[in-house]
Amino acid sequence: GTALAFFLASFQVHEKGILIALAPLSMLALDAPRFVSFFSVVATWSLWPLLVIDQLQSPYFCSIMIYTCIESLMKVQIQSTDNDECIIKFLAPVSVVVMIVLHLLEFLVDPPQSLPDLYPVLWSIVGCG
Repeated sequence: GTALAFFLASFQVHEKGILIALAPLSMLALDAPRFVSFFSVVATWSLWPLLVIDQLQSPYFCSIMIYTCIESLMKVQIQSTDNDECIIKFLAPVSVVVMIVLHLLEFLVDPPQSLPDLYPVLWSIVGCG
């Protein structure tokens, strides 16, 4: 919990900061594979504003697609033992839709002149939610 709070609330976030929360969580991959997979995608998605600054959009999309393909192949082989499976079944698709919509909005709609940081702020709000 503390590592995730540090990543979400720190003033200057480094891209590697999410690894502090993600590395210990990955040890739960056998107990809660859907949650760990979902959290990994959300953690990567939350880095988008930082990756845009470094012009790493293409590697971001490629890595998300490769991870999603590998993860979907692994779902066929591994039976889930999630205790909170119904929450993940509902929350994950809704979150993915929100993430895709935010990406599309950023690409298709320019922010108003009075709100130049609209999309990074939306990323922070949705990422913390």
